[in-house]
Amino acid sequence: MKNFIILYVVKNSESAKKQDILPFLSVFFPVLLKNRYLASNSDNMKSALVTGATGLVGEALVQQLLQNSIYKSVELWVRKDPGIKHPKLHITVIPDWNAASVLPEKKFDDVFCALGTTIATAKTQERFREIEVSIPVAIARAVKQAGARKFIYVSALGADRQSNIFYNRCKGEIEAELSNLKFPVLLILRPSLLLGNRKEFRAGELFFRKVSEPFRFLVPKLWRPIHASEVARAMIYYANGNLTGNQILENDRLFV
Repeated sequence: MKNFIILYVVKNSESAKKQDILPFLSVFFPVLLKNRYLASNSDNMKSALVTGATGLVGEALVQQLLQNSIYKSVELWVRKDPGIKHPKLHITVIPDWNAASVLPEKKFDDVFCALGTTIATAKTQERFREIEVSIPVAIARAVKQAGARKFIYVSALGADRQSNIFYNRCKGEIEAELSNLKFPVLLILRPSLLLGNRKEFRAGELFFRKVSEPFRFLVPKLWRPIHASEVARAMIYYANGNLTGNQILENDRLFV
């Protein structure tokens, strides 16, 4: 019954334009749409690039993109092959992110960036800034030069380049750098505390997750902890919406 109602709306509602209904349906019913709606629209299917694919948000994003019928191909730029196999997945291993010249000159419809690290992993503030700021900017410049028009970046709640907190200051710096590149569409997501199973151990974050998760629905959405899968879903949702120019999407807009 559910499938019939959805297909009826898509097929028969003259007022429901594809660009209005497609983002919603593609996120929540990707398998349903795969053969019934998009098969005759393969020329409109998109290509996606994901960087930061092995992180908490990145892993969820890759899985959702692979299941999403809007995307005909998904490419990952990674330092090590994650060992994922899928017919529409392409993996490019880039061992040395420091050399911008090694970045492939390829055009993508949607570029998703979920790169990030911690001071504990990076060891020094210089290395942290390199991973959080320099490398994402190099990627953004490379894909823009190759013709990308849409860049979707995962920042953080409280990003501010004037902040006294080093992490927030770096996030503010990268946001400013990306804005200066003048993408036709730049979507910056600012999630709150991320929920999910990380591969790396973060003691402080683990403590706050354990304390806050049972009560998260009592917290206003602007500060509410959010699951990585929800952030990934929001990235895809807004990437296929009608937003233009530089857009900052605070945490309360990520519960789509």
